[in-house]
Amino acid sequence: MSKNSPAPQKKAMEGADYRLLFEKLPGLYLILDKNLVIIAVSDAYLSATMTEREKIIGRGLFDVFPDNPDDPMATGVRNLKNSLQRVLKTRVADTMAVQKYDIRRTEEEGGGFVERYWSPYNSPVLDKAGNIQYIVHQVEDITERLKTERELLQLRKEDVRAALAHEKSVARLAESQERQEQVMKGSSDAFWDWNLATGDLFWSDRYREMLHIPPDANFRPDVADSVNRLHPEDRDRVIEALENHQLHKAPYDVEYRLRTNAGDYIWGHARGSCVWDRSGTPMRMSGSLSDITDRKLAEQRLQESEERYGLAVMASYDGLWDWNVITNELFWSDRFKEILEIINPDFQPSYNEFKDRLHPDERDFIVATLENHTRTRAPYNAEFRMRTDRGNYIWVSARGATIWNDEGWATRMTGSVTDITARKLAEEELRIARIQAEKASQAKTDFLSHMSHELRTPLNSIIGMTRMLHEDDEVPEEQREMVGIAYRSATNLLDIVNDILDLSKVEAGEMELERIVFSFEEVMDNVMETMLPLSSGKGLTFGCNFSAGTLPYLVGDPTRLGRVIINLVGNAIKYTEKGSVTVDIECLSDDDDWVLLKFAVTDTGIGIPKDKLEVIFDKFAQADTTITRKYGGTGLGLHITRRLVEKMGGMMGVESALGRGSRFWFRIPFRTSELRPLINKKSYQAEGMERLPAELRKNVADICLLLAEDY
Repeated sequence: MSKNSPAPQKKAMEGADYRLLFEKLPGLYLILDKNLVIIAVSDAYLSATMTEREKIIGRGLFDVFPDNPDDPMATGVRNLKNSLQRVLKTRVADTMAVQKYDIRRTEEEGGGFVERYWSPYNSPVLDKAGNIQYIVHQVEDITERLKTERELLQLRKEDVRAALAHEKSVARLAESQERQEQVMKGSSDAFWDWNLATGDLFWSDRYREMLHIPPDANFRPDVADSVNRLHPEDRDRVIEALENHQLHKAPYDVEYRLRTNAGDYIWGHARGSCVWDRSGTPMRMSGSLSDITDRKLAEQRLQESEERYGLAVMASYDGLWDWNVITNELFWSDRFKEILEIINPDFQPSYNEFKDRLHPDERDFIVATLENHTRTRAPYNAEFRMRTDRGNYIWVSARGATIWNDEGWATRMTGSVTDITARKLAEEELRIARIQAEKASQAKTDFLSHMSHELRTPLNSIIGMTRMLHEDDEVPEEQREMVGIAYRSATNLLDIVNDILDLSKVEAGEMELERIVFSFEEVMDNVMETMLPLSSGKGLTFGCNFSAGTLPYLVGDPTRLGRVIINLVGNAIKYTEKGSVTVDIECLSDDDDWVLLKFAVTDTGIGIPKDKLEVIFDKFAQADTTITRKYGGTGLGLHITRRLVEKMGGMMGVESALGRGSRFWFRIPFRTSELRPLINKKSYQAEGMERLPAELRKNVADICLLLAEDY
């Protein structure tokens, strides 16, 4: 493939059927192996030799085409053997002189042999090491042309005899010339005659046609014009061939390009022979010129196709394979052998060899996959292990496409393999790392859960006791202040422990949401009751606006919903020194059994820089390190809050500007219910109190209980 060829053209040439291209070439071609066994033949060769492909493929050349036993002078086989031996020995192409090589006629055609004259050309095909792999045997059937030349020669002899006879010289000469003209008009070749003594040159009319010379053009052929029309790259070679023939009687048989009147070039095949006088001086030279442009173009296209295919194979990092499904013959490219670390130059792959190299755990599956592909035409794309020559197994990815005959049977399958061992090893390492990470995460979760439990139990006791002491009016003021500090510190520490525990549950996917019927108003009442003292303590205005009217009962997790709102309101109060904190609730949609609620917590606090809005929800993230020192906090609250919103099927965002306050919002869909909650959370009376005696009820009426939740 050329360096500028696009990828689609490369892909198209990988699927080209080069054997079919070869078989359809217009020329007469055989491909022989090193033992002179026929392995490929063009259709034109079969037609010219009256043979059938299946009857000659795999047989020796001279077993198929022997000498004519009825011709004791036959030397075609011997001469061809000598030429092929020269090619095998020298690894150089060999051009043979014209050979008489009769062809056996089929029994249907009457049997026997048909006289044929061939112009053979034997060319070696070398591998990268310079060793012969094949021999291309190319012939041109010149029987008809030779007969024509013989007829012309015979006519000229008759002309000479007629001239010597003198009585009938004029009549015979005219008749001979007429016959010559008829022969030349009926031939596809151009004929020429060159008087070396006078320099006069004659060309038949066919020469004009080949070179696109108009019939009415004032054209007189001469040697100078003929030489000038030769392609510059071929001129010296043609002149040298003429001189060798005239001076040394070497065969004159040459192919060259010559320029037409249109300015383009055609390919010609010239043959000729001289007449020498007794002293050996050439006096006259005659011959023919055949237009072989079509053949040359076909050869060029074949060569370019082979070069593109070869470059594609060399450039590809994949190994290529070609499987003859009928014979089980298999071809592996050099890259395929390299992948399998095969260094034996004589290695010949086979289907059984392929199966033997498959990993035992996958062999039956891959064989079944191949059979299913050839039977049902299902795509063939598989990953499996193959054994290398070193004995280890590698992972490959194989792809293939198949050619089916008219009966629907698979005949040929070609494809590629890619070494994916590195990818498979990386995937295995990733799998192991994932398992180890999951184990580590679980261990962390277990540890945090255990430690949180161990911390929260004493903390709840401390919080309860210090709160009772702080609210006891009999405790001196100074001690109450100290107890208050202990109470607030324990409460902050408990919040941190709760955040860490919730984070571990969320990340481990262990946080389960409730799905119960609850009153939205009670959730908001609880928020207001909890946060109002905090806002009042800082002198802030705190309010709640609900524009949706009366909501029905909702289905969800009221505890987690309340916590989300309390977290956002708590942050707003914490970072607001003056002004207000407002909770706005809006019903975005009310469709059948569903409502979509939007909550927004707006404050007039310190705000958030624009460049921090993207990271404010990350773990341990805060807008500024000075905030932690001034306001405290772990940076987990917003992260956990957003994860809770997302777990409830919602989404969360923020709008803020530094020094202008913030607006945190989220929206969550809820299913509605006509049922009332099972428990009214505004009623805290214990069940069974009415059955107690009046005196006992009075005695327990003022009892306070410390409630501690065990997670």
